[in-house]
Amino acid sequence: MHPLVEAWDRWWTGGGGAAALRHAAAWAAALALAVSVAALRHAAAWAAALALAVSVASFAPEAAFVWALTSSGEGCGGGAVRVPLDGGGDFVCVPARMAVRSGADIVVPPAFAGLAVGASAWFVRALAIGRRLDDY
Repeated sequence: MHPLVEAWDRWWTGGGGAAALRHAAAWAAALALAVSVAALRHAAAWAAALALAVSVASFAPEAAFVWALTSSGEGCGGGAVRVPLDGGGDFVCVPARMAVRSGADIVVPPAFAGLAVGASAWFVRALAIGRRLDDY
């Protein structure tokens, strides 16, 4: 058993623990709690940063596409949807029945978000952010 755990056990059960031992065990427990709270705060900050990066990476292409669809200019005739092409503001009009939701609309965004989170986590790990030099 770890010496701090033994000291805490002796103090808690009253098994011959002196006041100094109780004091040391209390300080060790407080230090362990402070370290775990700091680590939890650090992990929460990185999780929030990764979530923000993933949300920006996920919604930026969708926002750009919607912005291109709704931009001003000449529209299409009735029953048609304007779809932008690459560069130059060119677009093509397609029948509205071709622009409906499909099964891929449900599967692709979460898969992309998962890949983005994984890539972000590996990138942060590669940078070794939050590690001390003696942790290697």
